[in-house]
Amino acid sequence: MSKIYSNQDSYFYNASIKPATALLKTLLCRFTTTNGRLDQNLITVCSNIINIYSLEQHSIELKINSSFNDKIVDCIAVPVLSNRAPRKREIDQALD
Repeated sequence: MSKIYSNQDSYFYNASIKPATALLKTLLCRFTTTNGRLDQNLITVCSNIINIYSLEQHSIELKINSSFNDKIVDCIAVPVLSNRAPRKREIDQALD
């Protein structure tokens, strides 16, 4: 008596939800406001996630967390002077 084995395709899927931890870039700038005052911010870029922290004298607070569908290639700071239009030379230096 012979046995017939059917060879069926098997699929295995393994996924884990773990945010990226390796830093691609960090920026120190003024991006958010609290009570009409500009905050000192630390911006971190990790793979496809941008975190914006508010820096106080003795604390760090996460203000914004955004994730994107693809890897973030670069993040640049563009200087803007208050009460005056941004200068082209400063923007060109930031882009370099």
